Amino acid sequence: DHNGNIEYVNPKFTQTYGYKLSELIGKKPTIIKSGKTDIEVYQNLWQTILAGNTWYGEFINKTRDGREIIEECSISPVFDNSGKIVNFVAVKEDITQRKKIEYQTLYHANHDELTGLANRRQFYDIINKELNTDKKLKYAVFYLDLDGFKEVNDTYGHEIGDSVLIETGKRLQELVRSSDLHSRLGGDEFTILI
Repeated sequence: DHNGNIEYVNPKFTQTYGYKLSELIGKKPTIIKSGKTDIEVYQNLWQTILAGNTWYGEFINKTRDGREIIEECSISPVFDNSGKIVNFVAVKEDITQRKKIEYQTLYHANHDELTGLANRRQFYDIINKELNTDKKLKYAVFYLDLDGFKEVNDTYGHEIGDSVLIETGKRLQELVRSSDLHSRLGGDEFTILI
């Protein structure tokens, strides 16, 4: 309704969120709020729909059992004959799977598959962005190449070599600050941007 109380939800909504219709009628949509959507999103939503316009955006909401759902949503005002807002209609689509795939694709494009560190592409993207953002900051770049790594692979096999690379990545994570960038460029080459 015009105060934001739920008057009706369709069966797909109750199926997705795990609530019965009777548990939702008269409640605010905050019943499904996860707390992970920025407050500015809600402020923009209300400002837009109270001005008589349709709002488009995304929410991270939660089901009755606590499972998170990412929704693409449009909320439109409904007017009476005099032009007064009497209701709002929300049309939602669960895009959780699509977002997971997008995140995984982006993650794999920017991270080394073996160590989970930033890869060469992300390292160069970040270093270029940092160097072009603030000319007053000073940076240090460290380049690490593991001596004798080829012999480890040749003598003990690639599985042991992979273990050495993974352990090197873990040790770098322990040694650098969270504000520093550490990456695996490839092979046995690592970099740190401080």
